[in-house]
Amino acid sequence: MPNVTGECAKPQRRSIGARRNPATEAAILDAACDLLREKGVHGLTMEAVARRARAGKATLYKWWPNRGALLVAVYERSKGAHQHRDMGNLVDTIAEFYRYVFTFWQTPKGRCFL
Repeated sequence: MPNVTGECAKPQRRSIGARRNPATEAAILDAACDLLREKGVHGLTMEAVARRARAGKATLYKWWPNRGALLVAVYERSKGAHQHRDMGNLVDTIAEFYRYVFTFWQTPKGRCFL
């Protein structure tokens, strides 16, 4: 429904108490990822993320105490649930991990972290 400025309002996300609201968390991480792609790491500020996600800065700081923690959350969500394999020795296990990481960084989602 249009508001007083003639714009359609986005549906409100309701608080679900002390737990994270999954819709709010997704909106914040989407906004952070979009900002990273558009402006790089320097454009990723808590203020810009809060504004774009239509979330309070207090919520961001409650869930991620700083920009670095938010960046790690975006990275973890972007790379998916990769289970690192034990290759039998430390050198081969680390090499397998880095093969995965470098392959991920070549994808569109991974490029914003370079």
